[in-house]
Amino acid sequence: MDSEDFIPLGAEPVFTRPKFENRQPNKTGEITPWLTDADRELMLALPVGIRLHQEIVKFVKYIEATPEENAMREQVVQDVTDAVVSLWPAAVVHVFGSVRCGLALPGSDVDIMVEGRWSATPLHTLKRALEQRNLVKNVEVIATAKVPILKFVHAATQVPVDISFNVLDGPQDALQIQKYMATYPCLRPLVLVLKKFLSERELNEVFSGGIGSYALFLSALNFLQTHPALCPEPNLGVLLMEYFEHYGLIFNFGYLIISVTDGGKYIADRYFADYNERVTLRIQNPRNPSIEIGNNSYRFDEVVRAYGKGLQALSSAFYVQDSKELSILSRIIHETSQTYEYRQWVKKTFASKVTPAPAAAAAPSSSAAAAAAPIQTSSAKRAKHGESSGSGAASPSPARALAATAEALKAAVEKLASPAAGTGAA
Repeated sequence: MDSEDFIPLGAEPVFTRPKFENRQPNKTGEITPWLTDADRELMLALPVGIRLHQEIVKFVKYIEATPEENAMREQVVQDVTDAVVSLWPAAVVHVFGSVRCGLALPGSDVDIMVEGRWSATPLHTLKRALEQRNLVKNVEVIATAKVPILKFVHAATQVPVDISFNVLDGPQDALQIQKYMATYPCLRPLVLVLKKFLSERELNEVFSGGIGSYALFLSALNFLQTHPALCPEPNLGVLLMEYFEHYGLIFNFGYLIISVTDGGKYIADRYFADYNERVTLRIQNPRNPSIEIGNNSYRFDEVVRAYGKGLQALSSAFYVQDSKELSILSRIIHETSQTYEYRQWVKKTFASKVTPAPAAAAAPSSSAAAAAAPIQTSSAKRAKHGESSGSGAASPSPARALAATAEALKAAVEKLASPAAGTGAA
């Protein structure tokens, strides 16, 4: 293990997204901690295709947020909420993005939108309030962006945070994403594997030319919508390879625009390739068809090549006779010692902050309904002021809302792990 990757459990981690490379196992002896020694006999007895499906299910269970990680993020949201409400008692704090939708990887930032009435976006006012409370470090106000944001790292948890004001698109998109995941249960596992795959190759951020989370989600959704033979309980390994094949080898990015409207479709643009030399991702914004998502991914040609190599790596596992290779997924992704140590630090530090989920959240009547419930966070201070968000009902606390979502998502993963799941061709 490289010495610079080690983070003592008693110290605050400095988390950076891992890069995919050939590595030695971490100190636990694992580069695939989603598999245990107990899995060996069972997994090796399965055909390669079923083994890959089951491994993806186990990977999703491993990579999704733990109770300690949820508690950590809930603390971040509550600290921000307290600061916001102390300044503007009638303001409402919304959580959206990957954390809201259950698509976060370890180290993912928390996206927050503050809704209220101001004559000008109060980025600097909130910045000063957070600094006075000693809650933040590495604070940056990006006022000239298309969507002005306040960026910082939450000091107590090391969680990166982005805050915007009165931009309702994010929370609205989060609700729509959850509805799509309820329609396609295989969508979330597919996206989580793809996010991990791209993050290890540093191709998961738009600012560095990669593909952003929302664009990745829409591409995966369109892939499932237009799949010619998607069965009710698809094989996740087959779907992953077909996704790589579709976007890595077959899809014509020079002439086609991806759209998830009307059940999924492609829009032809015969003239785009005539004046565009690079491979460009073009996805129609579901809420505003005149806007395209993905144009800023200037390294998308590298993404396409990575998809092709991913397909090649997974396909080769099917040609190895009597393979005793426990992990097939490790051909394209694996855990780094740094990420492993970071999650261990979180588990140790925030174990005392984990509270049992309320009975209603622990046993939701419908996983889709629980996942679709909006998160609008508020603090006790708003209750003291006798104010509400205007909905007529009290807003759920961050802990209860995120717990309900987490329980619903876990139930969906358990269903994918059932013996019948994964036997379908696609």
